[in-house]
Amino acid sequence: LYRNFIFQTMNGEQSDKTEEYVFEAFERTLALDTNDYSIQAYALAMPSESTLAEDLDVVDPVALHKARGGVKKAIASKYHEDIRAKYDELTAAIQSSSSEE
Repeated sequence: LYRNFIFQTMNGEQSDKTEEYVFEAFERTLALDTNDYSIQAYALAMPSESTLAEDLDVVDPVALHKARGGVKKAIASKYHEDIRAKYDELTAAIQSSSSEE
Protein backbone atom coordinates (compact mmCIF):
# COMPACT_ATOMS: atom_id res chain seq x y z
CA LEU A 1 0.00 0.00 0.00
CA TYR A 2 2.78 2.41 0.94
CA ARG A 3 4.68 1.32 -2.14
CA ASN A 4 1.80 2.19 -4.49
CA PHE A 5 1.27 5.56 -2.85
CA ILE A 6 4.98 6.42 -3.01
CA PHE A 7 5.20 5.44 -6.67
CA GLN A 8 2.05 7.41 -7.49
CA THR A 9 3.53 10.43 -5.71
CA MET A 10 6.82 10.00 -7.53
CA ASN A 11 5.03 9.94 -10.90
CA GLY A 12 2.71 12.84 -10.06
CA GLU A 13 -0.31 10.51 -10.22
CA GLN A 14 -1.52 10.61 -6.63
CA SER A 15 -4.88 8.98 -6.14
CA ASP A 16 -7.17 10.32 -3.43
CA LYS A 17 -8.45 6.77 -2.99
CA THR A 18 -4.96 5.38 -2.42
CA GLU A 19 -4.19 8.18 0.02
CA GLU A 20 -7.41 7.40 1.87
CA TYR A 21 -6.48 3.69 2.06
CA VAL A 22 -2.97 4.47 3.31
CA PHE A 23 -4.25 6.83 5.99
CA GLU A 24 -6.95 4.40 7.09
CA ALA A 25 -4.51 1.48 7.27
CA PHE A 26 -2.00 3.55 9.21
CA GLU A 27 -4.65 4.78 11.64
CA ARG A 28 -6.06 1.31 12.27
CA THR A 29 -2.63 -0.24 12.71
CA LEU A 30 -1.51 2.48 15.10
CA ALA A 31 -4.69 2.05 17.16
CA LEU A 32 -4.35 -1.74 17.48
CA ASP A 33 -4.45 -2.95 21.06
CA THR A 34 -1.70 -5.53 20.98
CA ASN A 35 1.30 -6.62 22.99
CA ASP A 36 3.17 -7.63 19.85
CA TYR A 37 4.72 -4.26 19.19
CA SER A 38 7.27 -5.62 16.73
CA ILE A 39 4.55 -6.68 14.28
CA GLN A 40 2.79 -3.35 14.74
CA ALA A 41 6.03 -1.44 14.12
CA TYR A 42 6.75 -3.53 11.03
CA ALA A 43 3.28 -2.82 9.62
CA LEU A 44 3.66 0.92 10.24
CA ALA A 45 7.13 1.18 8.70
CA MET A 46 7.44 2.33 5.11
CA PRO A 47 9.67 0.35 2.76
CA SER A 48 13.22 1.64 2.45
CA GLU A 49 14.37 3.49 -0.64
CA SER A 50 16.56 0.54 -1.64
CA THR A 51 13.58 -1.83 -1.38
CA LEU A 52 11.47 0.52 -3.47
CA ALA A 53 14.26 0.91 -6.03
CA GLU A 54 14.19 -2.84 -6.67
CA ASP A 55 10.73 -2.44 -8.24
CA LEU A 56 11.79 0.28 -10.67
CA ASP A 57 13.19 -0.26 -14.16
CA VAL A 58 14.97 3.10 -14.04
CA VAL A 59 15.82 4.49 -10.62
CA ASP A 60 15.72 8.23 -10.03
CA PRO A 61 17.10 8.40 -6.49
CA VAL A 62 16.20 12.06 -5.99
CA ALA A 63 12.58 11.59 -7.11
CA LEU A 64 12.27 8.42 -5.03
CA HIS A 65 13.67 10.16 -1.95
CA LYS A 66 11.34 13.14 -2.37
CA ALA A 67 8.27 10.96 -2.93
CA ARG A 68 8.98 8.72 0.06
CA GLY A 69 9.74 11.74 2.21
CA GLY A 70 6.54 13.45 1.07
CA VAL A 71 4.39 10.44 1.95
CA LYS A 72 6.16 10.09 5.29
CA LYS A 73 5.60 13.78 6.04
CA ALA A 74 1.91 13.59 5.07
CA ILE A 75 1.36 10.67 7.43
CA ALA A 76 3.35 12.32 10.22
CA SER A 77 1.44 15.58 9.84
CA LYS A 78 -1.97 13.93 9.85
CA TYR A 79 -1.26 11.56 12.75
CA HIS A 80 1.22 13.56 14.82
CA GLU A 81 -0.93 13.52 17.96
CA ASP A 82 -1.76 9.82 17.63
CA ILE A 83 1.89 8.91 17.07
CA ARG A 84 2.93 10.99 20.08
CA ALA A 85 0.25 9.36 22.25
CA LYS A 86 1.45 5.86 21.23
CA TYR A 87 5.06 6.89 21.93
CA ASP A 88 4.12 8.18 25.38
CA GLU A 89 2.11 5.01 26.10
CA LEU A 90 5.00 2.74 25.13
CA THR A 91 7.55 4.84 27.01
CA ALA A 92 5.44 4.64 30.16
CA ALA A 93 5.06 0.88 29.74
CA ILE A 94 8.81 0.42 29.34
CA GLN A 95 9.57 2.59 32.35
CA SER A 96 6.98 0.73 34.41
CA SER A 97 8.37 -2.68 33.51
CA SER A 98 11.94 -1.48 34.19
CA SER A 99 11.05 -0.26 37.66
CA GLU A 100 9.43 -3.61 38.49
CA GLU A 101 12.67 -5.50 37.90
